[in-house]
Amino acid sequence: MIKEKILLVDDEPEILSLFSRVLAKKGYEVSTAPNGLEALKRLKGDKHSIVITDLKMPLMDGMELLKRVKGEYPEVEVLVLTGFGTIESAVEAMKRGAFSYFTKPYNIDEVLLELKKISELKRMRHESRYFREELYKRYEQDSPISKNPGMQDVFKTIKKVAPTNATVLIQGETGTGKELAAYLIHSYSPRRCKPFVTVTCAALPEGILESELFGHEKGAFTGAIKEKPGRFELADGGTLFLDEIGSISKNVQVKLLRFLQEREIQRVGSGKPITVDVRVIAATNVDLKAEVAKGDFREDLWYRLNVITIELPPLRERREDIPDLALSFLERYRIETDREKLFITNGALESLKKYQWPGNIRELQNAIERAVVMAQGDTIDVEGLPLHEWAQETGEVSSEMKTSLREAKHCFEKEFIEKALRANNGNITHTAQEIGIPRKNLQQKIKKYDINVLSCR
Repeated sequence: MIKEKILLVDDEPEILSLFSRVLAKKGYEVSTAPNGLEALKRLKGDKHSIVITDLKMPLMDGMELLKRVKGEYPEVEVLVLTGFGTIESAVEAMKRGAFSYFTKPYNIDEVLLELKKISELKRMRHESRYFREELYKRYEQDSPISKNPGMQDVFKTIKKVAPTNATVLIQGETGTGKELAAYLIHSYSPRRCKPFVTVTCAALPEGILESELFGHEKGAFTGAIKEKPGRFELADGGTLFLDEIGSISKNVQVKLLRFLQEREIQRVGSGKPITVDVRVIAATNVDLKAEVAKGDFREDLWYRLNVITIELPPLRERREDIPDLALSFLERYRIETDREKLFITNGALESLKKYQWPGNIRELQNAIERAVVMAQGDTIDVEGLPLHEWAQETGEVSSEMKTSLREAKHCFEKEFIEKALRANNGNITHTAQEIGIPRKNLQQKIKKYDINVLSCR
């Protein structure tokens, strides 16, 4: 993965020197500025993806710099470091768009961890944008993007429901492409020229999620220094995609139900209704009907969301698509790594088809990316796959089947989670983010499979 280019901003030369050395050793490209004004000049003259800034500085302080950066370069992430931190300044920094806020004495490991999170977030955004464009292009050409009958039925349903305003619920395991399916519905709809706004519900605590969705008025809560429109207002005229809808609280469920019934929202701290024209597409990797039975999800909201249901099959049920998907990923990463030519053998493709892929398309994509990066020559064979041992194990099981499909899936899922935990030193939060499931779901699976997290550190 290409490291980010970082701009360090601080009026203390020793701080700039220390951080520059540490970050350079980690492979980051670093430049420095002694204050906010100089930082803006650096940003204008050279492209940076991250700014790490102090708060108290002459000429222009860090808070004003944060405001200017997020206003002029919204794609640049900002980390705020200060020796004069207060709760109020931390809240204000986060409200203005800071990615994280640290007070002295700094824990450099925590800062490096935040930088890793930013890199992963940017990678996911890039991948999402790439595959949206690629899938839409292939649809426009009417070329087959799946040989699987189940997926072909999914595509037919997408084209049929897209021109309508019907609410759609997309169900499928993590990594099966639920956001891409939602984007295709938006792309084929009359709303295609309007915003497509995404919210990952499980990534935000209840209070923040409510404010993000519905907006808030000035003074609605501590730190609400100005009014802020929510995602519903930002999506006006377009589509709002609510991923991991099963994780929202009862309070947010009530407000979402009101919108689906009345087509009105209320900002936090306001009693004034706002009418918005938004199509809602929701997605879940849990059984919402079971959540309704347990009392964790409102039945009336489930009926409102479940107007049209699209079920995305897991990759293990559409093995005929694995070679084409693998070749598509191979071509993408060959270009990104500036390889003139790179091939994958038929044996390697057959091995990929044998593996269970508990992480679905996302896991396949990561496997091909790693194989491309680690490839020594111009050919990737079975031994060159990071998961080749799994494929070999699967081949043995297929010839001597002595267990049920359910048991086999559980074995693979347990092994997948253990490997992910080891890669993240046993950190549950980071592991959940990396494999794309809510932290609560990962904890349930750890308990279910009796995984010793301490042994993964």
